[in-house]
Amino acid sequence: MSAGAQVAAPFVDFPAGSRSRFVHGWGWPEPLALPAADNQTVNITFCDRAFGGAIESAIRSVTLTQLNSMFAVSQLIIDPNKWNSCMLETYPGSGQAPFFVTGYTWEAQVTQAANPGHPGLDAAGNPLSGQVEAAWFGLANYKNVTITLPMRANPAAQLLPGDLVGALSATRCPITVTAEIRVTPEVLGLALQGTQIIVLEQPANTASVLSHELGHLMGLSAFRNGAQDQNGSAPGMVEPLHVDSAPIVGRNYLDCDVFGLGVGNGLRDVHRGPHCAAGVPVANLALPELGFLTGTMGTCIMYGASNGQPGFCPDCLGVLKSRTLQDIHASWSSPLMRF
Repeated sequence: MSAGAQVAAPFVDFPAGSRSRFVHGWGWPEPLALPAADNQTVNITFCDRAFGGAIESAIRSVTLTQLNSMFAVSQLIIDPNKWNSCMLETYPGSGQAPFFVTGYTWEAQVTQAANPGHPGLDAAGNPLSGQVEAAWFGLANYKNVTITLPMRANPAAQLLPGDLVGALSATRCPITVTAEIRVTPEVLGLALQGTQIIVLEQPANTASVLSHELGHLMGLSAFRNGAQDQNGSAPGMVEPLHVDSAPIVGRNYLDCDVFGLGVGNGLRDVHRGPHCAAGVPVANLALPELGFLTGTMGTCIMYGASNGQPGFCPDCLGVLKSRTLQDIHASWSSPLMRF
């Protein structure tokens, strides 16, 4: 399944019998609900589901005892608490496939010592093994991965993993399959280059999500650490401090993933892009995900996850008021664009 395809409604958790959904990739000619008249106006696309912002990758080995198996995405990814609602699909524009198998193998789980002469052993007594194929993997829906092991068509051919898989017996054995699994998170909205994508499934949060994404297009949150600078204040304005600033701890933070870095210097393992942690308890600011996994949410509308925040904190509002907003389609990282 890829951009341009249509999927049945249950694939993305909508009732069977309702309309199918069209998969729209970022960068395609967009069906704009509200097109922008100029660079002071935002382009808005509404949708039923949105996925993206980061790609999480994990090498996983799973041991199978049946021909067809299904696993929840949360069983296969690196951080099931953070990534438990993910689209296991090619992230539009990334060129990355959801399943990467080159160089990875399957192996029969049987030994010569315990089961001499077992069909899952080669002539030398070693467990049979071979290359994993991408065709074995599929998606039952956007939250569940399927693995179907192949069987030989010719009874005289070498045994394939599907011919052997099962509970350990005289003729069967478990099969371990290793592959790289790539996922991207489900989100309520995205903003980039003058365009917003807004999910309409949660109408109570729509105004908050619209305002949050508009905040990004207006240069929020201002994040400056001297290395991964994003946005900034207008000349004469005080630069907001980040969550690792000393001796005064600030509230702005930026995600680690896009830089391939660990936690520190204002970077945190949560929420793609620059955000604001105003309202998060000070004790939680040093946590890798700012306490997000414990249910602690910020009170500024520029916090990285929506819980219906009503407005901008004073620091973000100050940055916002410093801008002339002549162009909300351009980058705010350049000093020339900060006011």
